[in-house]
Parts: sequence; structure tokens; C-alpha cells
Amino acid sequence: MAARWIQAEVSLLTTRSRCAYYISVLRRAIWPDDGDGSTGVSEAECHGLSAKERLSVARNRARSAFIQFFPSKHGNNGDD
Repeated sequence: MAARWIQAEVSLLTTRSRCAYYISVLRRAIWPDDGDGSTGVSEAECHGLSAKERLSVARNRARSAFIQFFPSKHGNNGDD
């Protein structure tokens, strides 16, 4: 009986919409959105860069923020 209940609860918590919600919350926690749909890269950082280069800068910053957000099991911060 308890196993069925646990299975049902896990199924509810891992639906596609719930997983999308969890990812959204995690993304906002790591990379807060200022509401304008921007990439989070300042104009000074973007000066003279193409759209593709700006996206690359934003992607690298997001990757770095994501790595730093989670503690490493090896005691480093993911810079190796």
C-alpha cells in the first residue's frame, strides 16, 4: 500500500509540466530575469559583438553560474 502511494506521488512530482516548472524555478534562482527577455549580458559587454557572439557570452555566463550554483562532490568549484 505504501509503495503504491509513493509511486503515485513520485509520478505526480515528475510529470512533464512539473519538471518544466522545477527547471524554470532553478533557472530564475541561478539567472534572475529582469523581465525584458534579455540575455543577462550588459551593453558594455556586448559593445561591438554580433548577436551570435552575445549569445555565446550569455551561454558561457549561464554555464559558469550553473556550475557555481551546485557544490562539487570533489571539493572544487568546477574550474578544473
